[in-house]
Amino acid sequence: MLFTPRLFVLNGQKERDTLRKPALIGQSVCIVPRADCSFRRLRLAGRSADAKKAAILKVRNEALEDEDGVKLVPDNIDPSAENAAQLYASVWGYATHPSHSGRYLPETLAQRPYNNGTRLVRGLSGFEGQIWTQGNLVASRWWARQPTPQQWDVFISAARETRVADSVDDPSLPIAVDVPWRDDIAVINFDKDRLSTLFAPAKLAMGAALIATCFGLYTSGQYLRQSRLISKIETQTAALKDETEQIQSERRRALGNMMYVRRYRNMGDNGTVLAGFGALSNVLGRTDLGIARISLRDGALEIRLEGEDEISVPDVVTLLEAEPNLADVSVAQDGDKILIVKAQLLSPSQTLAALSSATEVQP
Repeated sequence: MLFTPRLFVLNGQKERDTLRKPALIGQSVCIVPRADCSFRRLRLAGRSADAKKAAILKVRNEALEDEDGVKLVPDNIDPSAENAAQLYASVWGYATHPSHSGRYLPETLAQRPYNNGTRLVRGLSGFEGQIWTQGNLVASRWWARQPTPQQWDVFISAARETRVADSVDDPSLPIAVDVPWRDDIAVINFDKDRLSTLFAPAKLAMGAALIATCFGLYTSGQYLRQSRLISKIETQTAALKDETEQIQSERRRALGNMMYVRRYRNMGDNGTVLAGFGALSNVLGRTDLGIARISLRDGALEIRLEGEDEISVPDVVTLLEAEPNLADVSVAQDGDKILIVKAQLLSPSQTLAALSSATEVQP
């Protein structure tokens, strides 16, 4: 199977001998040979978790000095059976080793189970006699060498005295067999002791410190990276600021020049302006009027004239219309001594064209 734990055994030098190659995912399980395990049957006070805890506590108190590992497997019993009220469990005791602080499993539990009857299993370091009832191991004995029929009879007799071999039909010595490893071993399994070891306060504190250190290093790295990036951006911003200020200064200068040119164009060219002023001087030279205010925009001329004597509007209009550089003359009087004159100022080319037209019209 793809997800199967790795099975190994510790040899005499406490080195790992692989029993089954590791799969893609799964814990490393140390198989404890049957020779290094003690087996017993224990009656449970119930099916609750507290009953199992009490049984494990009792087993630990009665265990041998070097047996610090315990594996308790309650029997699989049909609740409707007659003996359902009497719940038993198989208990293995074994010694762990400092070289492996992970998961342990007795050899018998790592092998494929039997349904009913007896069998003699050839194990890692000897032979194990087993008696099974409804898939539950009810009796077990280990021999370093293959047992004789007399040794097997002693095993069956002892089992019958405890009433666990009543269902054995054939008490004769069976042939020794090699039992393959189970394929349904849990991929990951943590018991309470294993969890207490993994999540000990010292290990939790070390893990928290490691996580905090990694987080601090990551945060410091990000801070330094961002600081250098911000410094680089500030340097580029300062360089762009100088260029931007220079561009804005040139833009303001260009806009000022454009405004100056626009105003100059609105006033007209020099010839047009001078011709208009010449026409005004011709008119004002014949009157006592003076210029109080003048404006010129897009060829439209507006003049405010003031005089000491009473002003004759028709005379002023006649004089202005007589000037070829002025067209569309209109005069408005603002009081007795103030005139507001509006006229269209013609360029020299327009003036010449108007004079030529007038000459052609005359007979």
